[in-house]
Amino acid sequence: MPVQRNQQNLNEYLANYLFVPISEVMFSVGHPKAEQAFNIIDQLISIDNQLAAARVDSMAETIGAIKVNYPKHVAHLRNEGSLLVNELSKLTGINYTFDKYKGVDKTASYYKHGFTSYW
Repeated sequence: MPVQRNQQNLNEYLANYLFVPISEVMFSVGHPKAEQAFNIIDQLISIDNQLAAARVDSMAETIGAIKVNYPKHVAHLRNEGSLLVNELSKLTGINYTFDKYKGVDKTASYYKHGFTSYW
């Protein structure tokens, strides 16, 4: 179900997904790209719901005759979430500080200086 399209929801979801204080969100519901932002937010909410369901469903290894690979499914969802957060950041011009889908803190010194952490 799509999120209600209003300024309060836009500000709260942008702050939540981009990990910035709500006071830093300067993106208006009247902006020409606001509907695109809401569409990305809808997709992120869907991914969050699927991740929550996968956590519960991960106890099963097979469903009927189908063998399920939940680690790959979860990795795929997390990758999609990360891509959408990046897209939302570029669309709104709001730099995100943390990617909850990858666990990457963009404020860490290794990130600011262009180093890649493999841990």
